[in-house]
Amino acid sequence: MAEENKLKKLRNRLIAVYTILGIILSAAAGSLIICNSNQSLEAQLENHTLSLASQYRKSMNSFLLRIEKAGTSIFEDDETIAYYPPENGVKTFEELQQEQQLTDKMISLSLMENYCDFGIIYRNGESAGKISDGTSDIFGPSMFEAFYGHIEKNSDSVWISEHNSRFSRLYYIKKINENALLLTSVYTTELDTVFQSADSESRDMIYLIDSSGNVIYSSENASEQIGDVLPENMSFLTENSESIIFSRDGLIGALAECSAGWKVISCAEADGIFNGKANAGAFILAFFSVSAVILIFSGYIASMKYTSEADKNKGLFDSEEVDTVTGLLNGMALEEEISDRIETCLPGSTYAFILIRIKDFDEIKMRLGCDYANEALKKTGDLISASFGSDDIIGINEQDEFTVFADFSDFDLFKAHSTLKARCDSLCTSFKGFFAGENQEHKLYFAVGVCVYPDSGKTFDELYKCAAKALSLSLKAEKDSCVYYESINKHTDRK
Repeated sequence: MAEENKLKKLRNRLIAVYTILGIILSAAAGSLIICNSNQSLEAQLENHTLSLASQYRKSMNSFLLRIEKAGTSIFEDDETIAYYPPENGVKTFEELQQEQQLTDKMISLSLMENYCDFGIIYRNGESAGKISDGTSDIFGPSMFEAFYGHIEKNSDSVWISEHNSRFSRLYYIKKINENALLLTSVYTTELDTVFQSADSESRDMIYLIDSSGNVIYSSENASEQIGDVLPENMSFLTENSESIIFSRDGLIGALAECSAGWKVISCAEADGIFNGKANAGAFILAFFSVSAVILIFSGYIASMKYTSEADKNKGLFDSEEVDTVTGLLNGMALEEEISDRIETCLPGSTYAFILIRIKDFDEIKMRLGCDYANEALKKTGDLISASFGSDDIIGINEQDEFTVFADFSDFDLFKAHSTLKARCDSLCTSFKGFFAGENQEHKLYFAVGVCVYPDSGKTFDELYKCAAKALSLSLKAEKDSCVYYESINKHTDRK
């Protein structure tokens, strides 16, 4: 009996030891899982916010560049640059006529965007074009000096933001000469198209700030709104001029600087995510044994293998749709994307189908080599992408023709066509300053062919045929040229 009692005690001790060891191992395993999970979540959140910040920086740069290029044609006219209203306010008939022509030209260019201001202001208080009452009231008689003072010594242009009780706007100031400035402005609400995915249901908080940390734009779920200053726990971001990832006071995010010197910040609160994960880990630890952990781990290994294969196939699929030189859609992917857009667009929509080609490109490629040709294609693709919105479809086909399918829909059909034509003319004008080569020594010329959906066709093939006919005429013209299919019968060639 004594021997039997000893065996029972030994058995109970062994059971107790194994139970304690099991609890310790389970606790260690659970703690390790929770720790690794938190680290993984933090890394994922960092990558997510960095990706968002980079995406919005690119969209913001495209938005700013499109507005900057809108007034390019003004600086190509020597008479416009040299014109200065008389100091005494008494104008001759010729001066009144010249000022009216300049105003008409500015208003025509302003149709490309929802501008608040699009005009020229002069040192003597005169102006031409579209200068809003809001701008005149806020800055008063010293408007020229106020805007001129923002331009730094070694620069000829600057972006500023203005927020007051009446409105919030972005101003682009470009120096024409010492006595004249090109003044362009839009409401900050136009940035909704740039930061369109930053909605109130998202955990991501988006800010656009200036160099002093003042908020120019923020998403609906952000604690600071337009006109506020960044909170103290984020004030250190104003000291950084490069893209960074940060984690501080429960916030994880990323910063990226735009071309105007403004900064895009994407961040999210991490505490709620990590606390929820820790509670889930404790629940699993209380109800699952070590065997459950092993099963979960095995399933994780199997799912990782599947995910790896799926990601590999996805990467292969994506690479087949993108041109390796320009990074734009190519081949069948471009045609399918445009065809899908045609099928899903609303009745009454207006789209431009545009073909763009470098003149004598095959000869240039043979004479200067493939590296030069690829560099020219890449630079051309970047310029075209900056000229259109993020929702417009841009690609390149096997004939090295750039294709654009851009939305110009408007309830006013006349305005839609006017805006379409103004944008295409502006694109053609922007090519006048296009040079390529290591030292920018070669001037390239471009042919542009344009037709309108649904006026010229209702399928990809019909639109391509019409645009190609316009392009063939544009290729025969001298220098940079743009031909509209709808005007071929009238023998109109716009250059």
